Amino acid sequence: MGGFVTLLGLSGLVLGIIGLVKGSVPRVRIANRRVAAIVLVVGLVLIGVSASPQKPGEAQDEPVPVEEPEEVEEPVEAEQPAEEELLETELTVALQEEEKVLIVEGDTNLPDGSLIAWEAEHLQNPNFWQDGDTAVQDGNWEATVNVADWPAGEIEVWAGFDPGQPGQADDAEQHEDADVREGIVYMPPPSVYEGSGSDYFAIEPPGDPFMLSIQGNTASRHFAITGYDADGARTELFVNTTEPYEGITLDMEETRQLEIDAHGEWHIELHSILDAETVSVPGEVEGAGDYVFITEGEPSAADIVGNRQERHFAVHGYGQRRHLLVNTTEEYDGRVRVPDDVALWKITAVGEWNIHIE
Repeated sequence: MGGFVTLLGLSGLVLGIIGLVKGSVPRVRIANRRVAAIVLVVGLVLIGVSASPQKPGEAQDEPVPVEEPEEVEEPVEAEQPAEEELLETELTVALQEEEKVLIVEGDTNLPDGSLIAWEAEHLQNPNFWQDGDTAVQDGNWEATVNVADWPAGEIEVWAGFDPGQPGQADDAEQHEDADVREGIVYMPPPSVYEGSGSDYFAIEPPGDPFMLSIQGNTASRHFAITGYDADGARTELFVNTTEPYEGITLDMEETRQLEIDAHGEWHIELHSILDAETVSVPGEVEGAGDYVFITEGEPSAADIVGNRQERHFAVHGYGQRRHLLVNTTEEYDGRVRVPDDVALWKITAVGEWNIHIE
């Protein structure tokens, strides 16, 4: 209301001044200066009234409410459920070697139906490996590895449990993951060949190099065994005698075929060199006839005695290359230097011999 009175007073003030100057303002019925003076005075009075403070109880313009900004509530992070504690997983692996088969088995606390993944690897020849998975039953698990074509050597087996593995049992998700490793020195069964009289045939060695355990010529006739590689090239003359023969010899030339010149029965077994007798350095070994053995350690010298029959007597040592340590047709008693890389020994002899290695 105060605003309207002020506006009316200002209008009267302006019109009164105009009337006094011009003498009249016909449009608003100000006929002369006297009327203009009255309008001017009334306008001043209205302006003064509107400017005076209002007394208590008089109507006042209601204040226009000012909207305060809404308070933005801070987002409250939802309470995360406590992470479920996983059950500890027990897992074992054991290896059992049977003819041409490696049995991998173990115990576990996992529920039935849980999947155990496994892998078997030949450490010396990575071309030979197998993997797979098997289910737990009554706290046990088992897998078989066909090693019929695997050469002798070290085999490492890994077994593991992964709760997120596709196809895993539902209850298995409550268990933590686990894995375990175990190794074995794999020794395949010997390949056996036997017959009577002369023959020529292919062989399947248990890896290279390999040993030949040979028996034959009980009739004391000519008895010879010659080796050939896969292309038919001659490799070694393993036996050449007119006396009964029983001994162990060595192939280092990847022989794949044998030619037998014999009268009567003969028997041949092919063994991995891992089957050979192992002698620690320093140490001593003795025997009779052809023989093969392995030393552990770094040899430096050897005292060798043998060949009382004064036949052919030879001692070879194999390391990074072949070393001919003794080669004679006379009785021998001497000391020889041995390179420290020698680990495989081959004796060619008739009768007894003795070797002391330092």
